[in-house]
This record gives sequence, C-alpha cells and structure tokens, in this order.
Amino acid sequence: MAYLSALLLPLALLGLATLSNIRHGLNLGDEGYLVYGTQAVLRGEVPIRDFRAYDPARYYWCALWCRLLGPGILTVRVSMAVVQAGSLALIVLVVGHATNSAMVAALAGCVSLCWMFPRHKQIEIFFSIVCCGAMYALVLGIGSGFALGVLGAIELAFGLNILVYLLGATALVALSGALATPFAAALDVIAGLTVGGAVLLVLTSRVSGFLSSYLDRKVFALFRRGTTNLALPKPWVWATTPQFRHYGFIRRGVLKAVFTLIPVASVAAIAILALSPSGMATESRALALASACAGLAYFHHAFSRADLPHFAQIIHPMVILAAASGQAFLGAAGASVVLLALLLASIGLLREEAEFPLHRLLRRRAAEPGVASNGLVLPRATDETLKRVKAIVDEWSGADDTLFAAPACPGFLALFERRTAVYDTFPVYPSSPEGRAAMMTQFRAAAPPVAIVSAVAIDRREELAFANNYPELMAYILANYEVALETGSESVYVRRQQDPE
Repeated sequence: MAYLSALLLPLALLGLATLSNIRHGLNLGDEGYLVYGTQAVLRGEVPIRDFRAYDPARYYWCALWCRLLGPGILTVRVSMAVVQAGSLALIVLVVGHATNSAMVAALAGCVSLCWMFPRHKQIEIFFSIVCCGAMYALVLGIGSGFALGVLGAIELAFGLNILVYLLGATALVALSGALATPFAAALDVIAGLTVGGAVLLVLTSRVSGFLSSYLDRKVFALFRRGTTNLALPKPWVWATTPQFRHYGFIRRGVLKAVFTLIPVASVAAIAILALSPSGMATESRALALASACAGLAYFHHAFSRADLPHFAQIIHPMVILAAASGQAFLGAAGASVVLLALLLASIGLLREEAEFPLHRLLRRRAAEPGVASNGLVLPRATDETLKRVKAIVDEWSGADDTLFAAPACPGFLALFERRTAVYDTFPVYPSSPEGRAAMMTQFRAAAPPVAIVSAVAIDRREELAFANNYPELMAYILANYEVALETGSESVYVRRQQDPE
C-alpha cells in the first residue's frame, strides 16, 4: 500500500485549486439548478415531486454539508470538492493497486484532476471512476456480483443514467469473456440490484407522490421526449462542430480527435485484451479491460450532448485506461511517460478554460479584477447587474413570494432565495402543448410579483428561445407585467397593479 503516498500530490493540487477557485465565478444555469434544489430540500421540499431536479441523492448530499457548514453556494462547492477528493483517492487506489507504482498512480490522479469540471458535476465524474473500480474487482474476482448490484441501487439514487452505465459496463465485461461464470455473475448482480432496489422502494414509498412523479417525470419523460439531452452535432474528426467555433484550429482538432478516439480506443482495448493469449494475467491488464468497458459505456454521456463539459465528465476511465495499458505493455516507466505527456497536453488544451481546476494557478495574464459580493468574487459588470436585479426583486416581492426565472437561469432563484413559481426551473427542451399549459396554469396560480426571462436562445436555436418555446406564457407576461430592467440578456418584469414591498 506504499503507493497511497501518491495521493499527496493530487490532493495538494486539489486543495490549492479549491482555495483559488471556490469564491470565483457563477453559473446561473446548471450550478444554480443544483444550488436551488439544495435550498428546496432544506425547506422540506422533495426533488422531482415538488420541483424539476436531478435524481434526489445529490441534493441530500449537498444539504448535509449545508447543515454542517451553513447554507449557500460556497457550501455546495465545498460538498463537490469533497467528492473530487473521493474521486482522486479512488483513482489513485485503483491505479496503484493495478500498477504497484506510486509514480503512475500520482500522475493518473493529476491528469484526472485536470478534467474534473464543471465543479457542480462531480457526482458524474466520481461514479465513472467507481464504475472502473467495480469492473476491476469483477474481472479480478475480488468483488461479488451481489455487491455490484447493491452498488447499482445506490447509484440509482444519484442518477438513473449512472445505473445504466454501470450495467452497460458489466455487460461488456461479461461479453469480453473475462468472467469464468458470467451467467452466475449476472444472477448475483440481479439479486443485489433487487435487494438494493427494494430498500430504495421502501424508503421512497414513504414519501407521498414521489414514485409516481419519478416514473412520469424521469422515466416516461425520456420516451416522450425521445432523447436524454439536448443533442449537439457529433464532433467526429470529419464533422463540422459549431459548438467548438470559439476554439482555435488546433484545440478544435484535438477535441474532435479525443471524441473520436474514445470509442475506438475502448473497443480496441477490449478486443486486444479479450483475444490476447495472456488474457488477464496481470492486474494492469485487468484494469485496462475494466476501464475500457466503463469508458465505452460512459461514452453515451458525451454522445448525448457533445460539448467540453460532457467530455470532461466521461474522460476519466480513459485516463485509467492509459495508465493501466501503459503499465501492461510499456512498464511503469513507459506508463509514467504516457501520463506525463497526457498531463502536459491537458494543461495546454484546457488552461484558458475558466472552469479548468488549475486555471487560476497557471494563468499567464492578470485576470479582470473581481468584486467581492455575497461571498463570491465576480466581474464588476456581473456584480453590478446582479445587484440591480436583486434590488428589483427585493423591492417588489417578499421572502414568501415566488419568483419566475427562465429558461436556463435557476441561479436567480438560489441567489435571491425565492421559491420557484413553476415546477420546471430549467425549461430548455422543446415544449409540448401539455407542458406549456401546465406552466401557464402554475404561473397564474403563483402570480409571482417578479419574472426574469432570458432572451438567449439555447444552443443558438431560435425555437428554444423562451418567447418561441413558451409563446402563450410569454404573451401573458407581456400583457400583465411591465419591464423594470433590461440587462442585455435578461428582461426583469414586475406585475402591474401592485405596490412595492
């Protein structure tokens, strides 16, 4: 276990990165979605049943830290940093066990840290590494299929897709021929998943209305919508990539190559290791197969929405694959060289990204001076805009009033500590007649004193601009509210015929 000393370097870098980044920046979209949901849970609301949400467990994880440290966006970021630390510990443990090399394990942790963004999406990253570890144990025969099934039930509480990826990776391991008794292993997994699922069922059935809401809004909604995410053009090396238009030619080409190579490298590794006469003769070969299966399963996450943040969430099995295959075929020295090259390439590719964990430590030029406000450090223009919006919200509404913020800015709800006026706090998908009618009914019943509407078209698709996606509600707002502030991207409306608070 001497390789555990390898954890010191990536953890030290994580500590420095967290201290330098934790107060900087604000994501009103996805991060606001997580923070608002955590606030709602602290108020006693139930995710999915009472407000649109991710799967529930991540909110209770964040709420736990808010109970310990006090509520707020910084505490949610601390909770995600703890998950990052767990991810680093796990990747060092797994790679160290397979390679018995502290250097390889430390470098794998450092490369993985470079790709641990967005900071509010650490749950997905953590479970991609968990998947690698679980498949590794399965291939080596040191873990049980029953325990794997129980793990799947735990993952279901954090994300239905996370469970699906675990089961997909398990199926790939079985198909590779790495299991001596695949049928018996499958029965064990099913038994564990059944027991774990039964426990979840008992717990959730005690929450009135949750199960029906979960099935309708998380499971059946996927089939009604026909997609798991808002799709973007797939950035194959030969394809046009409008989502990467702001990158230079080299960076754009590298990202397209990475996207293309992930499934190719995964399939090649599975085939080579499955057909090799030496099979799983070493732990490093076993980990290479395990991570290739996990990486191929998790590739769907980036395939469903092919942008850099989703790349970052699924690339960690590939880091483990590089470490394990490097050790298997080149030895510890060769694996270290491969990982060092990946580390330098990752830094070069990502250093200008604001969410790159080491961005503030490695930046080459002075950043725009930030303004400290409510515990955050923001660009002056952003801070001034938020203060103007907050002044209107405080003037025209009270703490018990609801607020409407759409389509991709639930962060306003979190910042101003207001309950949402409608169920859907992130209405970015193409709307249905039923969805538009439901939102109209909820909005009219809540009668929020203030409504914040962004004019930004999601993914530059004009049909997804809120005014086009929910035209009836937008017409109602224009007829019954008046503009109090135009920020450039948002319009802040106040309800007519009301007195300031």
